Amino acid sequence: MIRKPQFFALLSTVALSVNAQEFRDTAVPNSQISAVVRDVAQWHDMQYPDCRFVKAVGSNLVKKTSEQSVEHWTIAACSGRDFTYEVTVLDVKGGGVTNMVSNLDGEAIGSNSADFPVPDAAECAEMQKQFDAISADTSSNIDYSQLAQLTADLAACNSAPAAP
Repeated sequence: MIRKPQFFALLSTVALSVNAQEFRDTAVPNSQISAVVRDVAQWHDMQYPDCRFVKAVGSNLVKKTSEQSVEHWTIAACSGRDFTYEVTVLDVKGGGVTNMVSNLDGEAIGSNSADFPVPDAAECAEMQKQFDAISADTSSNIDYSQLAQLTADLAACNSAPAAP
């Protein structure tokens, strides 16, 4: 008879291996695929808050050197839409990796201004107040997802053309 903790560990291992099979064309070790998926999802969600990440679809290795690889990672989001992002995977001594996510066209977050309206001055001022309050918080209760969203929103504020 399998005890519950062992059964849970067995299920976790099976779930990871099934998920890792979708990412065979990558330099990312299987144990770190979920961390890269998380980073790609966060990058996507900052750009498309109304079209949230649903699941990872797969990856393609584009270029590999001895120190890094460039890969295209595809995710599914709202209404079954697919989005592909470039992920630079850097090898770290000791067998780990770190990654940098970017848009395929090299554009910064918020450059899709036709899709998303730029906040007005009052909204930007309010977001700056919220950002300053969170940044000044010295407790361990900081909501980092809110801080990341405010950072992205303020980037949109700062990229808006100056009013005539």
